[in-house]
Amino acid sequence: MVARVSAVVAVVLGTCVLVQAAGAREAKTPRTLLATRGPIRAFAQDSGRIAWIGAKWHVEVRRTGHRPKTLLVGTAHPYPGNGGVPSQLALAGARVLWTRHGGGNFLETSVWVRKTGARAAPKMVFLAAALREGGPGGFFGPIVGAGSTLAYTDVDYQCVDLNDCSELAEQPSPSNGVFRVKGTTGITQLPVVVPGATKLAVSGNRIALLPAPQQVAATQLSNPSAPPPAAPGTPVEIRDATTGSLIAQFTPPGTVRALALSGSVVAVVDELSDGSRNIERYDPATGALTGTTTGVAADNSISVSGDTLVFSVGGGKIEAIDANTGGQQVLAVSPRAPIGLSVAGKRVAWAVNVHGHGRVLALTLP
Repeated sequence: MVARVSAVVAVVLGTCVLVQAAGAREAKTPRTLLATRGPIRAFAQDSGRIAWIGAKWHVEVRRTGHRPKTLLVGTAHPYPGNGGVPSQLALAGARVLWTRHGGGNFLETSVWVRKTGARAAPKMVFLAAALREGGPGGFFGPIVGAGSTLAYTDVDYQCVDLNDCSELAEQPSPSNGVFRVKGTTGITQLPVVVPGATKLAVSGNRIALLPAPQQVAATQLSNPSAPPPAAPGTPVEIRDATTGSLIAQFTPPGTVRALALSGSVVAVVDELSDGSRNIERYDPATGALTGTTTGVAADNSISVSGDTLVFSVGGGKIEAIDANTGGQQVLAVSPRAPIGLSVAGKRVAWAVNVHGHGRVLALTLP
């Protein structure tokens, strides 16, 4: 596969309009890192690169900073019968990880990796297949990347009663658990004691995960885009990304809707029984609760870099929390619901689609 220059137009805004935000210092108008002619389907970033999946399913990467160059690294184009399951995308340094979906009676998820600028073609490192209904099944969980680590999770369920597959239970198998991507050639499954997960986050040599439900009704797997959430009271586990050994764990009181990890904090968006949401912060070395921000209408994603947590509210407002002080600030207001919102170093970035065109927006933290 040959690298090429994408049909994108980089637009840098030379001015920044400041708007006073309630309960915050000042919200900034984000700058535009790039614009595309068609919509953006997925977005990811690390400290030196951004990546996106465009309208034609091309997986593309470009360096940030001086004289950025865009490279085509692969395709996420779905196979026939994918059922509308969205592709995922992650970055770790120069490596890019993404998913493709397809299948008929079985939903197939393939995982692909490539190093930016490498001559070798993308390599498929994993293939999972699950019945859509009427038998054993499962779901493919999130893919994540940070630093030098790329990881993903898959959950494999088998029939509790071979004569009646209405109830399914998680089973140890070569396709059930958490996996690290080795270079651009293969994968390593963490020891079988590490369960498949519904939420996953990485930082350094640590992985945070929310274990999947151990048993589900077969009907709960009918929508692969919305796998069954972990039950309230499910402990979040912090594990060594190489050995799988348990470092710490903690139990949020509600249902975990999002999970993020850095070297100094692990954070969750926690939905309580009354429907309200808190953002809770824990020590990743001990699992001790270090702070709670109550009544936050956060969406189902959160990102952390160092001690800064970033999330969106109501599909458009971008907010941050200082993990040390609990101070909360409105950073910006996005013109549309953010895609792939994350923070890498001091850069907060996300993608939006406006009138059929994609843009990657960014701002720099103080």
